[in-house]
Amino acid sequence: METREGIIKHSGTYDRPESGSFIPEEQPSLEAQIIDQADEIAYNNHDLDDGLASGILRYDEVKNLEMWRMAVERYGRPLPSSVKSATREVIRTIINLLVSDLIDSTEKNIAEKNIKSYMDVKKAGGRTAAFSGAITAANSELKNFLRDNLYRNYHVTRVSLKSQRVINDLFTIYTEHPETMPDRHREEIERQGLIRTVTDFIAGMTDRYALEEHRKLTDPLARV
Repeated sequence: METREGIIKHSGTYDRPESGSFIPEEQPSLEAQIIDQADEIAYNNHDLDDGLASGILRYDEVKNLEMWRMAVERYGRPLPSSVKSATREVIRTIINLLVSDLIDSTEKNIAEKNIKSYMDVKKAGGRTAAFSGAITAANSELKNFLRDNLYRNYHVTRVSLKSQRVINDLFTIYTEHPETMPDRHREEIERQGLIRTVTDFIAGMTDRYALEEHRKLTDPLARV
């Protein structure tokens, strides 16, 4: 039950409401809250690293972010001369800064709210596993920067649209013609239903396999 609630309320108080299952105002377990924050730390810093490596994000802009400046200060010594090495050291320090702050801030919240049990976490009135005020502000600036300069970038948007097209095409083909799926997946239809079977099949694909399947199913010249 706690696991289901954590999934439903992932990244938000009620990210995926299911009528009658859980109370929106109640918080998920402390473990679920920590997973939410860990996901955010991993994704943001992975995207920051990829954005710089790809050249979509500019180093001279990124280094003006408050989170970057805080990490440089925490690093406490001159950065390597190469941008690649400096980026690696700063991002590593950002992750350390975020993890350390999350631990300290969460422990402080547990003490201040006198949390002793799972029910105390649920009734806390807000997330117990959370960053401090300064880190929250800097992290929000970083997320907004990534949204405006990476996720909405011209090239990223075009690739994203192509990826959506591939997935939509595969889903349509498999649901309308389930016989195009491998035997082991077709056998799951009776047990799980068509939609769930197709969804699980696509979700388990690597990028390379999905593209190859799409080519085989939509290109008349491709060998099937």
